[in-house]
Amino acid sequence: MRMLDFNALANLYKNAIDLPGVDFDVVCILEDNEDQHFWKDVFDKNGFSLKSKFISYTRETYADGSINDRTGKETVLNYRPYADKKLILCIDSDYDLLTKTDNPNINNWVFQTYAHSIENYKCYSPSLMDVCLNAVNSADRNLFDIEKFLREYSSIIYPLFIVFIISERKAPNRFFTVDQFSNEIMLRGNFNIKNNGKAELEALRERVSNQLNVLNEYYTNPEIENTEQYIHNLGLDISPENVYLFVKGHTLYDSVTLPTLRSISKTLLNNKIRESGPIQINSSEAVKESLSKNTNFYNCFLMDKIRSDIGVFKTKINSTT
Repeated sequence: MRMLDFNALANLYKNAIDLPGVDFDVVCILEDNEDQHFWKDVFDKNGFSLKSKFISYTRETYADGSINDRTGKETVLNYRPYADKKLILCIDSDYDLLTKTDNPNINNWVFQTYAHSIENYKCYSPSLMDVCLNAVNSADRNLFDIEKFLREYSSIIYPLFIVFIISERKAPNRFFTVDQFSNEIMLRGNFNIKNNGKAELEALRERVSNQLNVLNEYYTNPEIENTEQYIHNLGLDISPENVYLFVKGHTLYDSVTLPTLRSISKTLLNNKIRESGPIQINSSEAVKESLSKNTNFYNCFLMDKIRSDIGVFKTKINSTT
């Protein structure tokens, strides 16, 4: 296997811009093919005037002729030394933004989500009732207050989130791993939505409380205060009510949002069946598909930070022309 030459690849992409017949102005390196729709939509909606060519993998060729298309954040950041106005990088912020100091930003020609990942935007709470109603063709908006539910969910997990960040910042000497944190904040696959999911939230509260008691010996109150101040200084406006936007995206999407939407949609569908008879809808699959197509998150406050980066990018390219 030959070692990948990211400098050569970067130059190849940048030089391609000037070839006859080429119809793009900038190359955008992405973590995965699924990211293309998000970043293209964000750029198009926010005055990103350059026509982009999106690259979602880096191809690695082996001596036997086989190939491996490398994806992911680590692969994207291999291009970081070579990024410029012709080659930009688009990444999920993940937990890196909250725990590491050497995070690339727009000054390094790197765009990031600010939310943990793209999945978190799809789970933006003001958009979710429409996702659910559209999935089962219902208009019963008063059945469940999902915004309130996710505010309460976030407030419950917030203390454990802070402890998790303390642990991550002590890497490699962690005392509470990503997987352990994710396991504690999951919801059940189907739960009773009575009283706006009160029973499910109380069960979550008990799990979080128990886990905090278990971990109590590994952190101090000053560490809690210092970590909260550290997070505040990042300027992300993280609060107990919105911390769901900053937890692992796949956990939020698969193990919090989907269970909640499925629980709501099941009740919505049962109500419709009682009113009008049998309905040929698989509510579980319909909700899954509806959530995957959700783009109603552009009024999320974190989008303002991406819009600001687009403005900085425009200034940078004008100053380097």
